[in-house]
Amino acid sequence: MRCYPVMDWITVQDEFQVFSTIHGCASHEPSWRAALDLLGTTLRCRPYLLEFQGSGHHTGRFCPPREAAALTDTLSAISTEGGKTAFTFLLKDAPLHYPYWKPAVPMEMGSGGPNGPDDGSSLAMAPGILTPVMRTGQATVLLACLFDPETGPPPDRGRLVPTFQRLSKTIAQTLEISCALIETAEAARVLSVLAGGDERAALVVHPDLSVAAMTPAFGSAIADGSLILSDGLKIKSAQKAIERAMLDVSTDLSNILHALRKAETGSDLKTEQRFVYARCKRDILHSITVDGIIEPPRHGAHDHGAYLLIQIQHPKRDLETAGRLLHEVYGLSAREADLACRLTTARTLQDVIEALGISRNTAKTHLRRIFEKTNTKSQLELANLVHALAQLG
Repeated sequence: MRCYPVMDWITVQDEFQVFSTIHGCASHEPSWRAALDLLGTTLRCRPYLLEFQGSGHHTGRFCPPREAAALTDTLSAISTEGGKTAFTFLLKDAPLHYPYWKPAVPMEMGSGGPNGPDDGSSLAMAPGILTPVMRTGQATVLLACLFDPETGPPPDRGRLVPTFQRLSKTIAQTLEISCALIETAEAARVLSVLAGGDERAALVVHPDLSVAAMTPAFGSAIADGSLILSDGLKIKSAQKAIERAMLDVSTDLSNILHALRKAETGSDLKTEQRFVYARCKRDILHSITVDGIIEPPRHGAHDHGAYLLIQIQHPKRDLETAGRLLHEVYGLSAREADLACRLTTARTLQDVIEALGISRNTAKTHLRRIFEKTNTKSQLELANLVHALAQLG
């Protein structure tokens, strides 16, 4: 454990320097380590800044897991007046910036949790002051300053508490600014993902299928509720094939993020794109693509951004493109190209015959010539070609 020299209580200039350094962490989260080192030197303490999920799991955001585990074990061994552990009290019940004083608690030899008896015992014997500095719907951030009894007595509580509360509020303000920057960066990432949507009806969702953003065209495309349903907060699929595609991509994203958190080298940052062909209530065939998007951390974020990009092709535009290419590349006549495209969205050849007002023999003659010119042998092969030309597959 690092030992800091005994010195008089901090000056106004010392305090200003510490607070100024902390404010600088708002836009550069890696600077927290240097800010905490400066805090420890100035206050002659061992500082901690720890973020916990609601379940009590340490996120590893500001402090290495090993150090966090040692302090968590120590606090979990201390009981408060309400019968809860000090750790639970700080995580769940203590008001923000409440100065909880941790006493020196001797530990039996052989204790000390996963970090060994020496580390656990030294933390238990170190008095200190702790407080929650921020709570969100997902996490709580705790600040702790512990004082090594071997370097001298801790500062007088009457002088320490006002400085500590100013410190905790400064850290809270910095974290609030950092969160705002992260949210702004999140919005920029979502817009970046949407910008890659090729002007199609596009929707961006988080891996839990909560909506991040959607284009107006997407809202129109799902208005009849036959493809994808949305309450504005989350989406769910209306068809099994779409549900399976979203689940597969979401699983891919989870595996990639897990590999990134373990710092595995050579991790593939791309997911396999899924294609789904589905009909809406108007019996029009749509192509739906589901992609996994991994974005690097930005503006202080401590994790990669992960999204599902769901796109619905506009059938009319796509079939017009396919018809033009069938005419220009494969030499189909306008009538033959029209018939080929109609077969892609119609249920049967008879539906096309009725829509075009032609005889069955004429339709078969056109179809035979289409097969010859496109080197296809069945309506299925022809449909696959039209899909490819229309960028549906």
